[in-house]
Amino acid sequence: MKKEYLISFLTLSFVILTITGTTQAGTADAKYEINEQSICTLPQDMLRKDISDKGFHFAYTARKDKQQMIFENGQPGEVYDYINFLTFSSDGSRFAYAACNDNKWFMVVDDKPQLQPQYDAIREIKFSPDGKRLAYAAKDGKQYFFVIDGKPEIPCKEFGRHTLTFSPDSSRTFYVIRTEDWQIVCDGKPIPEYNRFNYMAFSPDSKQFVFAALKDKKWFAVIDGRPKEKYDKFGKDGFVFSPDSKHIAYSAQQGDKYFVILDDKSSVAYDQIVNGTLTFSPEGNHLAYAAKKADGYCIVLDGKEGPVYDNIGSLTFSPDGKKLVHTAEKDKQRYVIDNNEPGPAFDGISQPGAAFSPDGEKLVYVGRKDKIYYVVTNGESSPSYDGAILPVFSPDSKHMVYIASENKKYFAVVDGEPGPQYDNILQGGPIVQDDGTTEYLAMKDKTIYRVKHTPRKEQ
Repeated sequence: MKKEYLISFLTLSFVILTITGTTQAGTADAKYEINEQSICTLPQDMLRKDISDKGFHFAYTARKDKQQMIFENGQPGEVYDYINFLTFSSDGSRFAYAACNDNKWFMVVDDKPQLQPQYDAIREIKFSPDGKRLAYAAKDGKQYFFVIDGKPEIPCKEFGRHTLTFSPDSSRTFYVIRTEDWQIVCDGKPIPEYNRFNYMAFSPDSKQFVFAALKDKKWFAVIDGRPKEKYDKFGKDGFVFSPDSKHIAYSAQQGDKYFVILDDKSSVAYDQIVNGTLTFSPEGNHLAYAAKKADGYCIVLDGKEGPVYDNIGSLTFSPDGKKLVHTAEKDKQRYVIDNNEPGPAFDGISQPGAAFSPDGEKLVYVGRKDKIYYVVTNGESSPSYDGAILPVFSPDSKHMVYIASENKKYFAVVDGEPGPQYDNILQGGPIVQDDGTTEYLAMKDKTIYRVKHTPRKEQ
């Protein structure tokens, strides 16, 4: 869908965990009892901050005289001249940052300063997905290099920012450096044959490494070292793997026509392949995407074209892969199309489009009409809000939670029951359990709360 049709209202913030007290909220006839646990008040002199991907772990730095102090989960730590690049592992169990004393930088990992070696600069700290490995970029004199598991790799004149990547299983790495020319380094070994490239990626099973390369003004895929067919341009989606890693797809342009290449086999030519729509089903046995023809846009599912629309946005398969839904525009109205059947008409459909509950029984999305937002579940609209974001479900799909806003205040709606209002609902939540218990972090009057909705026990 075109950018002007996408909506987003929630600004994510960061939190500090230092428990100072608790309060209770909720009405007697409510389905959920709400507990607000006061965490702390945000300091005025906070400098840098980071929150773990899965919430409830936070670190920040604050000034202390002419130096800086680290705070992790609200607890004060060491003082250094400078502190930077605060980084949690994805589960929040590990924490690292770069510290500087007397103009020399070193790593602090899990509260332990690594005083040797020291560097002129440290950049881009990253944990592996399993949290067991750590890598970062460092500078010593005029040379840069990546340090992985404590061991320096190939020295270089410059490194590619934000290219350091671990494979999904954490066993492999790649990054980009410049010696005389730019080159990819995969598993510690440079690939010198190519000096112009993009879209580097590992497969979900971590066994394949792919990238797009440019030579003689032609782009082509390189899959496990094997160059493929050449095209004028490479699709902006890069490479899309099936979840089981058995199939790989990408789009490319030749002349004024566009193609989708699936396992080295090219589709028919189209006027455009819509960016962001290449999608495999969960089992990997179906591929769908949106394409433009002379008379409009259509979904192409396993090579078969569907109905034509004025525009098409995001695609989503059901968990069992039997249903395909997508957003579409027709006569200036936007719809979610479920197996070629349109839902209610809206002025806009929020990104990321529609989603299914884990059991596939509920289809949800957020629609906008006349600047008012609705959460739609199986075609039924919620009450109206000033804003809303896509719901999340409990693992058993029996409970649904979303964040909504009214009059610049934000609140969680748990199984249809709105909770207390806050200035913001923060990153890392809501987290929903099978019994409906829901937790998230919220801010009100610069005070952070850990909020918990618990099902009331029957009297």
